[in-house]
Order: sequence, then C-alpha cells, then structure tokens
Amino acid sequence: MTPLPRILLGVFMAVAPLLAQDTEQEKEQAEKEPANKGVRSVWKKHPSFRAGDWLRVDFRARFQLDWITRDPETKPGGGLFDFTRKRLAIEGTFLRWFEYEVSRELSETDFPWKDVYGNFKLNRSVQVRGGRFRIPFSQDQLTGPTNLDFIDRSRIADRLAPNRDTGAMAHGSFFEGGALKYQAGYFFNDGDNAADRNNNRTGENTAALRLTGRPLSKSGLFGSLTLGGAFNRAGVPEGLVSLRGRTTGKETFFSEVFVNGTRMRTGAEFSWTPGPFALKAEFISVREQRLGQGLRQEDLPDLLERGWYVYGTWAITGQNKARGLARGRGWLLGGKNRFGALELAVRAESIRFASDTNAGRPSRTQRAANILQTSDRAWTFGVNWYANQWVKAQANFTREYLEDAFRAPIQGVNLYWVYKYRLQLSL
Repeated sequence: MTPLPRILLGVFMAVAPLLAQDTEQEKEQAEKEPANKGVRSVWKKHPSFRAGDWLRVDFRARFQLDWITRDPETKPGGGLFDFTRKRLAIEGTFLRWFEYEVSRELSETDFPWKDVYGNFKLNRSVQVRGGRFRIPFSQDQLTGPTNLDFIDRSRIADRLAPNRDTGAMAHGSFFEGGALKYQAGYFFNDGDNAADRNNNRTGENTAALRLTGRPLSKSGLFGSLTLGGAFNRAGVPEGLVSLRGRTTGKETFFSEVFVNGTRMRTGAEFSWTPGPFALKAEFISVREQRLGQGLRQEDLPDLLERGWYVYGTWAITGQNKARGLARGRGWLLGGKNRFGALELAVRAESIRFASDTNAGRPSRTQRAANILQTSDRAWTFGVNWYANQWVKAQANFTREYLEDAFRAPIQGVNLYWVYKYRLQLSL
C-alpha cells in the first residue's frame, strides 16, 4: 500500500470509534460534578485527577503526523512522513490560586522542553508567571499548535517572533469580560526562534510588553473584534547571529549577517471572529543594530526584517468559530454534529529582509552597508476537518515566490509549491 492510502486508512481507523463516543462524552460533560468531592478521577476531554477543590492534575497528550511534498523537490526522497509532535503534558491547579504546566516533546527536536511554568493568580487583574513559556509577542506565535488554523504558522511568527524562553511575567485583564489585557515580562534570552544553526542563543536579556483590547466588547457583531500591540527589546552580542529567513519548506533564503547592539521588535495585530467566520492580520517589524560591523569597523545601517499576513476562515458547516468548531452545532444534517465541522481557510503573507539604507551598491555579503533586499511572498489555501474534540485533519497548499532567485533553495528558481497534510490527535 502506498503512503497516502495508508494515511487515509489511519485517519478512518482513528476517527471512527471517536465519532461514536462524542455524543456520550458531551452527556458526561453536561452532568454536574459528583456530590463526593474527595479524591477522584474524571474524564472531560482528557483524563484528570482531582482532590477536593484544592488540587487538579490534568494529563494531556498531542500527536501530529504530517505528509509533506514539494514542487520542485528541494530535498531528496520525495514525499516525507514526519511525526511533527509527540507531546505529553501535565497541567492543573493547586489551592485555586496556583496554576502550573509541564510539557515535553518526545519527537526529535531542538528544544524538547516546552512550557514549564507556574502561575500565581491573586485575582483576574494581577497574575505572575515564572518559568519557561512563550514571550508575549505575536498572536500567531502565541496560539497553541493544536489550535492553529493552518498547519504552519506564518513566516513572520515563525522567523521574527521570539517564541519560548525562561523568565517572569506579570499579566492580567480589566473590565467586563477581560476587554483589556496586558502582559509584561523579562526573560534571560531572546527566545527559541532566535537561536542560530547550532541552537545557541543569539539574544541576551529581553524585555517584553503586549496589550490587547476589545473596544466594541459590548457590541453583538463586533464584540470579538480585538486589537493589539507588542514591543520587545533584547541585546545582541557581536557576531554572525542575525535572524534568518526560511521558507515554509524549511529552506533558508536569507542567511545571517554580522550584527551587534540591540534587537527591537514591534508588532500590531487584529482579530475578529463573527459567527462561522474568522479574520486575522498581523504586522511585525524587527530592527537589529550593526555597530562596528563594517570592514573598517564602522557602524553599518540597521538590518530590517518586516512582514505581514492576512487570513480568513469560514466554517461551511455553520459552527460558531469563537465557541469552538469541534464542539459546535452546524446547520448541516438538521443541526446534528455527526460529521464534525468543515472549514476553508486562505492566507496571504510576506516577509522581507533588507538594510535601513538605499545608499551605495546593494550586495549580498555579510558586511554590506546596503544589503540586497529579498522577500518571500506566499499564499496558503487550506481545508480543516474537526471530526470531534480530539481528532482534526488538515490539508494545506502553499505557493511561495522568492524575490532573489540567487539565494533560493534551487538557484535560479523563484516559485515553489508545498503540499502538507496533517492528522492530529489531542487529549
């Protein structure tokens, strides 16, 4: 049997028994908590251990199997199976005011320990988190991998946002329904995404701030409309440690250049989820100093990395996006949820690398004053099937155009297609 039919067979075998269990699961969740609130085990979406009202331990697992092909093929071997994620986690609460999570990736990865933190909750407005977790920057990067609308994050979230690091953060929300939220933190380094090819940290202590708000929170149609902004600043040691550009197919199209000084990120974000639709957009700008990096040790113009994305989704089966497609009821089959939710998605995006000057002859060298600009512009078309609250299948078709064909994965070729299929199981 060829690989693709094996995937389809595996999807069917995984989904069929869970579809039958979904209705029973909903009934169980609708039931009230038992009168006996002593030590007990509970299954609500995932197994959980409870001890009265003072301890909750949830056991979580996430598995993602991908099938990837490229045109033209940039790596030998053609189609490729990839167990992208095999992640186990424990999370819960202690005495109601202390929350915790410990998660580890079992697949081969550069950073196996994911979220490892504790969160002290004085009240809704004042909370303090410490440990290893995502630096508050970029709504796309802050979205968990099992909740993404596309198989891959946008290029700006994957390459320009910092991702996880170790530090501390104050956060909370104000006003009715948490209409205004803040996150302010300080971290030892500049996140996993800023690591070099050998997984060495390229940024020093990072200060981060993010604010989001729903200005029309009391409006029915526009109540979910969210606007946000973020900023962070990190020191960058002298060396060949700038951020680099990579395609959806994980190929480098912009290599590191020499930097020294500070790395500053600014970001703006937009999100709106009316009914079965979702519309999201984001802009990120990164500026890296190049102090003393000229051939005569003169200061060079800053390296600029900028990009954006806009995407929309539509649950054609009618479920409410904000309430969760896996649990919602659609208009198909008289409101029954027998076949889950089917969603269409499309995303346009761009990421660009250049120096903060147009003076002089542009060059691709690592100490050029005027770095020759290059960019990656992409369209992604996707289909998501939410079989139930545990099983999700996705198909993405991405068209990428690289501005500088000389630095492309295949020299002289600008246009690339990437086809990805994913089966996800989460408990």
